[in-house]
Amino acid sequence: MDKMTLPIRPRAHVLERESINNLHENIPNEWVIQQIPNDYGVDNFVEIVQNQEVNGNVFSIQLKATDNVFENQDYVSVRMRTPTIRYLMNRVELVMIILFVSNENQSYWIWLRDIAEHVNYDNATLTVRIPKQNRLNTINWNRIMEFTELIRNAKVEAARDMNFNY
Repeated sequence: MDKMTLPIRPRAHVLERESINNLHENIPNEWVIQQIPNDYGVDNFVEIVQNQEVNGNVFSIQLKATDNVFENQDYVSVRMRTPTIRYLMNRVELVMIILFVSNENQSYWIWLRDIAEHVNYDNATLTVRIPKQNRLNTINWNRIMEFTELIRNAKVEAARDMNFNY
């Protein structure tokens, strides 16, 4: 009897599942994480909850995953397509890039705005270097709340200052 050919689950699907699980393990349980279907660069949308109040502080996540990465003492690297970076830069909310490294069971993060000056839109891709000290499991979530609130308040004030008539 011939061995039957069956569907194969690609490693990329397993990596995606592992990265999502790691994300959920590290973000505060009170916060709302929404996975975005049919994404064009935003994989997750996070709403911050403080004292049981959903307060309008939000950020988006571009979630990348790999089995292992080129690394040195100071950073891990991930390649991203330049059109994706351009799209993410055009978004109103803050965007966090997270790289999950499966063989370490570790995620590293960086704000997209922190790489903005290094983007050369003439290239097809960009290598994003994420400091190894930016481990998702040691992130100070209170600082993230403060930062997102600062950005939200600035945007709300800017919108109030506009004299736009419909």
